This record gives sequence, structure tokens and C-alpha cells, in this order.
Amino acid sequence: MPHGLQGTNIGSYRIGIDALLQSGISRPPLPLFWQRICSLTGFIIVLSGLTIQSCIVIDTFSPRGYGPVAMLLKMLSYFTILTNLLVAASHGIALTAPESRPGRWLMRPAFSSALLLYTTLVGSLYLLLLSPFLHLQGWQWVANAMLHYITPLLYLIFWLLFVPKEPLPWRLALVWLAYPLGYLLWVLGRGALLGDYPYFFINPLRQGYGRTLACAGLLGIVFLLAGFAVIAGNRALHGSRRRRLGLES
Repeated sequence: MPHGLQGTNIGSYRIGIDALLQSGISRPPLPLFWQRICSLTGFIIVLSGLTIQSCIVIDTFSPRGYGPVAMLLKMLSYFTILTNLLVAASHGIALTAPESRPGRWLMRPAFSSALLLYTTLVGSLYLLLLSPFLHLQGWQWVANAMLHYITPLLYLIFWLLFVPKEPLPWRLALVWLAYPLGYLLWVLGRGALLGDYPYFFINPLRQGYGRTLACAGLLGIVFLLAGFAVIAGNRALHGSRRRRLGLES
């Protein structure tokens, strides 16, 4: 092959790979059919867990005189419930309207990686901080397994297989703190009004505001470091795909 033509072909190859990187790498690496199967599985699991947990809350608190609004606010005071609702919404939209504007937005690496961070910490923090003190049985055990263990694992699989990977900026780890910070303000405000807090480590009635805020600060550091780890994972997987496409030596 003439030297000039060979250079032209190599240049065209590079341009084509660059175009592929800009378009193909921003799309799920597996067919949409399998993405919907994964979303359907995740949606069924998380919806089942939320439904079972709702029935348990009604059965437990209705005899104590709690009305529907009070029971709803009780459920929404748990980080686990709020995060699993976000996962259910994400899977539901990915399942029914993946090409819609909300569907594309939910598949953006910045959002889906944040959701991976939150749902992973739901399982990890429960395992480390709460599970040693709980001995669940029956349907409570089933709901707990679905919401704390199975849902985070399924979302991790979904993220690995179907969410596009990009070299996310490190500052996103700070932005992702907005959700747990907002949750902290919501829980403290609700608790100040009702005298009820969902977790012992953010209960100022039990340990005072100083220790509660110290615990919250430590958890914030955990969220920040875990956020950096998620961003590092995005960057590593993005770089690995570039190397497979021949864009890096």
C-alpha cells in the first residue's frame, strides 16, 4: 500500500474511532432488550420490597392510631425507603421509556453513578451499623433483604452493563452530598416536630445535637470518599474501553 494512502487510512480510522467514542460509548454496550430485562427484574424486586415494607408499617402502626399521612411520613423518614423509591423510578422509566428525555437523563453517568453511590451505601451502612442489632424474621426479613441487599446488587449489575462510562469530574463527589445533606435536614426537622428519629446515630434526643452532628459529619466523609471511588470506577472503565478501541497505547 502506498505510504500516503496508508497514512490517510490510518487517519480515517482514528477519526472513525473518535466518532465511535463520542456516540457509541455514550450508549449502553448491550442491546436494549437485555437492558429492559435487567430493569424489569430490578423494578419487580424493589417494588416488592417496598410493598411488603408498607404492609408491615400499616400492620404495626395502624393499631397505634397512626393515620395514612403519619405512616407515609414515617416511611419517608428512612434513607433506605427514599433511595429505593429513586431506584424504582429509575428502573421504571428505563423500562417503559428509555429513549424519552427523562429516560436519557436517568441514564446519564452523573445521575446513575450517584444512584449507585446511594444504593450501595444503603446496603453497606445497614450491614455495618444496623444489622448487628436487628434479628428480623418472616416478611420483615424478606423486605429487608430486598431493599438492603438485592436491590443494591442488581443496580450495581445494571450500572456495570448498561450505564455509559465517562471521565466524570472529581467535583461531582461534592455535588452528590446534596442528597444526604437534604435528608439530614429533613430528618432533623421532622424529628424536632414529632420527637421521632429513624436511626439511633442521628437521634439528638438520645445523644444530643453535638454527637448527632458529629456522626452526620463522619457519614458525610464516608459519602464523599465513596463518591470519589465511584468516579474513579467510571474513569477506569472509560479508559479501559478507549484502550480496547485502540485510542490509547
